[in-house]
Amino acid sequence: MTENELAEHLFDVANHFNRGAALLVDWDEKARVAAIELRAGRKAKASAAYASALAYFSTGMALLDERNWGRQYELTFNLWLERAECELLSGNFETAEQLIIELLQRGASKVERAAIYHLKVLLHTVKSENQQAVASALTCLRLFGIDLPAHPTQEQVQAEYKTVWQTLDGRPIESLIDLAADDRSGTASRHAGVIRSYLPPPTLPTSVCIGCWCAAW
Repeated sequence: MTENELAEHLFDVANHFNRGAALLVDWDEKARVAAIELRAGRKAKASAAYASALAYFSTGMALLDERNWGRQYELTFNLWLERAECELLSGNFETAEQLIIELLQRGASKVERAAIYHLKVLLHTVKSENQQAVASALTCLRLFGIDLPAHPTQEQVQAEYKTVWQTLDGRPIESLIDLAADDRSGTASRHAGVIRSYLPPPTLPTSVCIGCWCAAW
């Protein structure tokens, strides 16, 4: 089957393998099928078909074991991360939390750990655990060397505003899109912006500080 044919019939192929998943014994074959399950799950999730996506991600995870964290790390990590997000979006908070805890012990890079913290912040937010959401957000930012106060004073917020305007130096806002950022600042700023969008209204001062920091960088 060609790549185009697989893309066109992705769900049919994944469903076919689902029915015979228990018969798979070869390690490499299991990994190939797990990769198809990941693709099918992502496609279903993109259409907000979370129940179907969960089934694909869960099947993919079941095909892998502890050894795959070493041999097929990226595939294994992505299946766990995608399932954790789907569990969260489906309201299965306890399962999502368990997966997030496990992922935080597995995440190797800063970018991967930041993706996990995105989910952790969102989980706390939907559960109205505002202080935990802020704590997780700030822990994530510290991965990139950004240390912001959990409870900024009005003076600290104003100082961040001042830094923004000094950085802009009279340039129009639309000109910022053309600015080149190094890997560290660009990655950190993207994660900070996403996290800020997750924070609940009661955490406004912290959210403002994060927003100012994104603009300044």
